[in-house]
Amino acid sequence: MKLLKGMSALALLSLMSPVLSAGVNINTADSVALADGLKGVGLRLAESIIAYRETNGRYWAVEDLVQVKGIGARVVEDNRDVVEVWIEPEEQDITDFSGETMPIPIHQGY
Repeated sequence: MKLLKGMSALALLSLMSPVLSAGVNINTADSVALADGLKGVGLRLAESIIAYRETNGRYWAVEDLVQVKGIGARVVEDNRDVVEVWIEPEEQDITDFSGETMPIPIHQGY
């Protein structure tokens, strides 16, 4: 019986591990987190990712990384399973034509 409980706990933990593992949010990560979390990305390239983000705005998809000089399709594919691009709560406001801020519902897709 103890063996069965132990195996059940192990199976449950293995199912939860993808949920517990954190990816690298390319919209919020600093250069150290980018360099440590992404394959084929060192500090210099991580700083380029941040500079591109600051100049051009948030990344909408992992494929947007190819716009950064030095990042090709291979780096994107190697990191597809760890890159996140979700929106921070403070980024969920947009401005309409009248200049007023309107909240974007979280359930709204892009």
